[in-house]
Amino acid sequence: MGVEMPSCHLKQIVTAIPMAHAVVLAERWFRALSDDVSVFTSLYRWLVETRHVAPAGLHDRTYAGAGAARRLLAAERARIARRTKLRGAALDRAVNLSDLNAGPQTLFAERRLLGDALVVVPDDDGEVQRVIREMLQDDSDAQTRKARSIASGADFGQWLASNAGRDDPVGDLADDMLRDPGFPRSARHYQEVSAYLLRNRAPHGALAALGDAWKEYAERYPARVARATWCARCELEIEDLRAGILAWTGRGGFEVRHAACAGETPEYELDLQQLLVDDPALNRVAAFGERCGAPPWAIAELQERLRLWGFSQRAGRRQPKVYFIQAGPSGPIKIGYSGGPVERRLAALQTGHPETLCVLATMDGDRFTEAELHRRFHGYRLSGEWFKPEPDLMDLIAVLQQKP
Repeated sequence: MGVEMPSCHLKQIVTAIPMAHAVVLAERWFRALSDDVSVFTSLYRWLVETRHVAPAGLHDRTYAGAGAARRLLAAERARIARRTKLRGAALDRAVNLSDLNAGPQTLFAERRLLGDALVVVPDDDGEVQRVIREMLQDDSDAQTRKARSIASGADFGQWLASNAGRDDPVGDLADDMLRDPGFPRSARHYQEVSAYLLRNRAPHGALAALGDAWKEYAERYPARVARATWCARCELEIEDLRAGILAWTGRGGFEVRHAACAGETPEYELDLQQLLVDDPALNRVAAFGERCGAPPWAIAELQERLRLWGFSQRAGRRQPKVYFIQAGPSGPIKIGYSGGPVERRLAALQTGHPETLCVLATMDGDRFTEAELHRRFHGYRLSGEWFKPEPDLMDLIAVLQQKP
């Protein structure tokens, strides 16, 4: 079997190159085609006349998603059939001899293009080549990550073994593990490995190295790590978070334990489910610690322990977005930027706005992307960040709305 060629949706191109023209070909466009010239010649003329695309090198700058490419080819085949009255194999030969090579490009950065639209990139070869180089590098990096993932195996022991020979404590721990047949290589909990090391009187340096290794492993393969907590009193796993509490005992520090386990009455306590569920950054843990009056080092130590137990390393950084918000069913469109949730920005804009606002589409981007789009559609600007819903802009939104 051959290796399948990677694919790329048109929305990735318009996201990477904001000055690109997105074009959706409506059925009425196909119905208006003339039989006198090829479909592709008609396409390029139309792009220049109606979308004001620069004609230089247009064939090389026009890219078609798989859906649009099929429709263009079908239209050219039908045109040739009407003009020549050919059918079957004879028609196939005539189509192959036509100017199919003049059609839009169907590969970008050695990837098959997906989507039912066209994208015309700017007449700026340096910018386009930069994006192509970045995409090719992404493909290379993805292959490298896949190879490393396969080499690292399915469990902690196999991953650790793949790090043998590293010139750091994690590499030393890996070397020790390879010489130890009893090491719990298939462990899904940090506690299993740390308990084994403690039973075997491993030095403090080995435990510190395990902490570094487990955090690195959990960050790279979070799905392989099971979240769990252990009781400080009975040393058993707290299988149901509702049965556990986090207690602050003052001088004794923080203690995670079963609610039923006997012990001194804590100054403050909170059930684990309330504390840990849906809190990837462990912010509620920090807030609870501050309410207890715990010193910062104790809070940090507790958060570190919970991370080793499989609770999230840190909150993922939100990808900034450029959004397209429309006022009313056919009103003006705001092209804006948000570093937070777009829904929150929508709610803020809706306050006091007479029309119902709706998010039409979003794309990854920053202030620079927003400025590029404002420049791209400056001819349609009404005021500020609001633009007329002209075909160029609506076609870009349509491409962003398409599913990969």
